[in-house]
Amino acid sequence: MALVILFLFGLPVVLFLFFTGGFLAWVLLVFILMIIGGYLLYNWSSYHQGYRGEELVTRVLSCLDDRYYLINDVKFSDGYGNIDHIVLGPNGVFVIETKNYVGQIICYGDEWSRRYVGRRTSTYPLKSLSKQAKRNAIRIKCLIDTIQSLKPLNIWVDALLVFVNPNVNLHINSPTVPVLKIDELCNYIRNKKSKIIFSPQELESIGNVILNHAR
Repeated sequence: MALVILFLFGLPVVLFLFFTGGFLAWVLLVFILMIIGGYLLYNWSSYHQGYRGEELVTRVLSCLDDRYYLINDVKFSDGYGNIDHIVLGPNGVFVIETKNYVGQIICYGDEWSRRYVGRRTSTYPLKSLSKQAKRNAIRIKCLIDTIQSLKPLNIWVDALLVFVNPNVNLHINSPTVPVLKIDELCNYIRNKKSKIIFSPQELESIGNVILNHAR
């Protein structure tokens, strides 16, 4: 959004000065191009970092046996975000939100922040990572509830938040979802106790309804 505003308001000013003056117009043009370049570089870096994190989780989840099914990068037609990973297993349905953050990450319940330590320590709020994970789990539960044969079971979908970077320093207080390091993920899923044991046919039905609603 900031880039769009800069383009809409900055470009007319540059064009006006370009046709009415000389040097100042070029200075402004270079300045605007530097801002746009920095913005694009930052977004590319964030995307690349996130992609590498998701790729690492995919590799780690290969440790699960053939009773488990993995669905990666689920996007829905409403365009409202994506779900990094969904694991379907005999002991449950797990929706995984992956973060490739470094540095200090602080959690108090559903409130999250990031602390930068240097000559001047600063703490900045983050969008709630746990709320994001729970929203995704609710979306998958709503899809599962459309399967009539499974609806009476009132299936619970587990929301997991996984940090993949070894250089992250977590300060977790009263989290509302399980917060895991990547080396804890497989054991958590394997050892999760469930009152419902899903058959391969039921897992296939759940997988199909998710894939049919994804784009």
